[in-house]
Amino acid sequence: MNKKTISPQTFYTKGYDRLKKTINKSSGLNLMLIVSLFVSILFTKNVNAQVSNIQVGSSTREIRVYSPSNLGQNRPLLISMHGMNQDAPYQQNMAKWELVADTAKFVVVYPTGLNKSWSLSGTTDTDFILAIIEAMYTKYGIDKTRVYLSGFSMGGMMTYYAATRIADKIAAFAPVSGYLMAGLTPIVQDLFQ
Repeated sequence: MNKKTISPQTFYTKGYDRLKKTINKSSGLNLMLIVSLFVSILFTKNVNAQVSNIQVGSSTREIRVYSPSNLGQNRPLLISMHGMNQDAPYQQNMAKWELVADTAKFVVVYPTGLNKSWSLSGTTDTDFILAIIEAMYTKYGIDKTRVYLSGFSMGGMMTYYAATRIADKIAAFAPVSGYLMAGLTPIVQDLFQ
């Protein structure tokens, strides 16, 4: 069988021309239906994330929570943390964990850092993470032995930091694009050498 190779530009041009011909042949109503279907497929994932607050010491902290329908008890929890100068809605939009959570049946929490940042010292944000775990256990009956922590950029750095402070509360850590701060504690050097 003889296959003909065409350039990507030719491929896209022919596809565009074919789409244009289809649109020209369609009535206005058909065109509207085609466009509506296309837009709905691309942009209308109904994530039903709930914004709620958690009290951590004297601070009220905000989280976005996604729980799939028919979740059941003892399901995992994934906490996904945003980068510096970003926020929970941004992280949710970029990570799109809901697509996986729907099929794997786990709860996703997108916390918001104070001033769009994370504290890489002390217990301010590790206490926040622990409060999230307790709140999700109370509300959804999550399995506390299957709590996963991930973050992007500074959220990844916070993930590394949490690994040195609350490793007994998290089943796995998955920093993305963040780096380990040198010299935080001797434990860090032992873990990553």
